[in-house]
Amino acid sequence: MNIFRWLAASTRRLAILACVSLALVLGTASTLSSWVRDQSGSMVLDMVILTGYVALMLAAALAIAVLLGDRLFPHRWRERVVLGVDVPPPDEEDPMLPPVIYKSHLGAFTMLLVTLIVCLSGLLEVATSGLFAEYQRVGHMRTLLRTENTELKLELLGELSQALRETNIESALTIIDLAWRDKRQPPEVRIAGMNALGRLSNSLATSMDSWVKQGIEEHWELDVLRHLRTSVGPELRTRFPSEPEDLGVAMVFTLGKMRDWRSTDALAEYAKGHLSPPNARTQACIAALGLSRDAQVLGRLVQMAKTLYPTDVFLELAFATGDLTRNYAPGMNDDIDAVFPELVTVYAELAKTKPFEHQCLAIDVLRKTGDARVTEHLYEIFEQDGAEAICPTVSVEVGEQAPELVVATEPFRLRVIRGLAMVAVGNDEVTAWAEARKDDEKYTEFVRGQLREMLRLIEASE
Repeated sequence: MNIFRWLAASTRRLAILACVSLALVLGTASTLSSWVRDQSGSMVLDMVILTGYVALMLAAALAIAVLLGDRLFPHRWRERVVLGVDVPPPDEEDPMLPPVIYKSHLGAFTMLLVTLIVCLSGLLEVATSGLFAEYQRVGHMRTLLRTENTELKLELLGELSQALRETNIESALTIIDLAWRDKRQPPEVRIAGMNALGRLSNSLATSMDSWVKQGIEEHWELDVLRHLRTSVGPELRTRFPSEPEDLGVAMVFTLGKMRDWRSTDALAEYAKGHLSPPNARTQACIAALGLSRDAQVLGRLVQMAKTLYPTDVFLELAFATGDLTRNYAPGMNDDIDAVFPELVTVYAELAKTKPFEHQCLAIDVLRKTGDARVTEHLYEIFEQDGAEAICPTVSVEVGEQAPELVVATEPFRLRVIRGLAMVAVGNDEVTAWAEARKDDEKYTEFVRGQLREMLRLIEASE
């Protein structure tokens, strides 16, 4: 006889089973659910607790269902169906008639059992204050953050940084917020949490730009980004100068990716006030200005250029300036348009001043402006000493999973040619300049080939 049949053999034992199961659940639900939420550091133990609760509720539901079935269904139903006892027919049955086959009522019993399971599941969810639904959504991730496994935490945060669906964005932001705020976490976990927030912010801001261009002003992505800008942004602006350097730098990148003018202004002011000597936060602030896509700060970046040339921070400055000019369409704002003549003059002068690696960066900025005023400067730079050298690949760290490529390896003169090609269509002066040099043997065959290719493209586009 198995244990359930032994219990079912007595209605008293069934009643005790139901009462004990319910008492264990209701008596411990509040304490254990709070412990799982706030203190547990083992997902295995969490699953044992949750599975135990489910088992107790199923046991209670089954015991109550059998007790009710014993009362509702006729002809000693519990003994016949549950215990499998061969119950003799009532005395009044005519022995000459075929034996009566009594119904098992399994359909009705199943419905009764399912109803009890649903009701007791609701009771369990109420008793634990929604622990089961919460654990499935975010609880297991909270527990993971309380473990000692840093590698799993970093993997989790990397996955959450790509949570771009309406159904999981709230949960992702909750866990990311816990990760970077908790001072008990290892530094790399806090930094990973902040970088994850930055990647989400960047994705949301990019989507917002697309929605706004389509005339859509109400969308869940817009709501989430506005929430981040108003609730998280001010705190990050206050904290990034005083936090540990690596975390402060990650906060700076996140502020840039939120693309909020208040954050952009704060980053520009910090960079301006910490140029001599520049620190890691200064570098991050300048790079973050490029991430902000706010061309209003172009004027301030141009003012910084001469101060920062040729320091290491010039890489971040060139990245930010180039990214802003590349994403700005001339004619949108008169104040911003007024900055371009000075920008062209300053960077043209820097492109003529060593070190060579920074000259390459200055040329890249000039190329990205798409401004016709660069041509006279590029003609001169094309002929300067050392123009046969190769510009190296450069990238900048902006809190992404991989560094952001600023510009790839290419010959210096090719970079100048590409800068001219940006403004060559309809420009007879550039065409004449290229025609005069396409067969000049003082240039390498590669350079002459690139000049011919530029002329071919100009002809094809006209």
